[in-house]
Amino acid sequence: MTSYLKSRAPTGAFDFFTYSELIYWVIFCVAINPFRWKWAPFVFLGIGSALPKDIVYREDQIRNGLDDSSVSEIPRIIRLLTQSQPSTQRATVETYFTPSASFTHPFCRTGSFEGSRWLIWCIYRWYKILSPRIDFDIGGVAFDEKNLTLYVNIHQVFRIWVIPFYNAPVSFVTVLKLVRYPPLPPQPSYSTPINPNDAQNGTIYKASSEKPLFYIQSQKDLYQVNEFFKFFSQFGILSGLLLLWQFLSTAICVVGALVFWPVSWVEQNVIGGNKERSIGDAVIG
Repeated sequence: MTSYLKSRAPTGAFDFFTYSELIYWVIFCVAINPFRWKWAPFVFLGIGSALPKDIVYREDQIRNGLDDSSVSEIPRIIRLLTQSQPSTQRATVETYFTPSASFTHPFCRTGSFEGSRWLIWCIYRWYKILSPRIDFDIGGVAFDEKNLTLYVNIHQVFRIWVIPFYNAPVSFVTVLKLVRYPPLPPQPSYSTPINPNDAQNGTIYKASSEKPLFYIQSQKDLYQVNEFFKFFSQFGILSGLLLLWQFLSTAICVVGALVFWPVSWVEQNVIGGNKERSIGDAVIG
């Protein structure tokens, strides 16, 4: 349509010669495309170019996956999974998780099979429906590059909107098992597969100068027992009972270590530490 309107125009292809043409451009190039709304202040007023450029950069990161230097991006990814609107939440799951990714939590488990990523999106969607407002803080992120594993320490306040005054301030560790695309070392004599998720299937790739990307193959949320109890005990009753039990268990450990000190003496002086022989073998000789 633009080519037809400009075919008889007295000006060049990039010049406006009537107000109607300018209005047409604003409507069909900016107004009807939500992805260009971020440029509206710059288009109309000539200000604010830094913000839309930053948004474009973030969008590219979502589309391109998690690269080798993006461990610092983990808090942003978690925020997108837990605090964003449904479409962004789903796009984040589909971008960073492999199609056969698994999710393990004290309350639910998906297993790993082709298409299990959809179950992960459903879990995050229900999680957001139950708790529309989620406050969280990242206590730390550690990357075990050798084993391609991320450890994320998270503190969150979980609320259920249908239960007045309900909140569960919990701390837990999320373990993210990653797969690398392309895998290392590269193989120069083979073709690159179309789907980057084939990295987990043992497919051989050609050498590439591109930075490696990481995709989440599994997520495990690990809670201490006292943290898990906070979901069920609003006034700390269960957590308090568990605390007493933990101190009692410590006292039992102290008594056991003192009463059975001869076992420690035999292990130290006869067996010689953590060896193959047992105390029974030492007594028999």
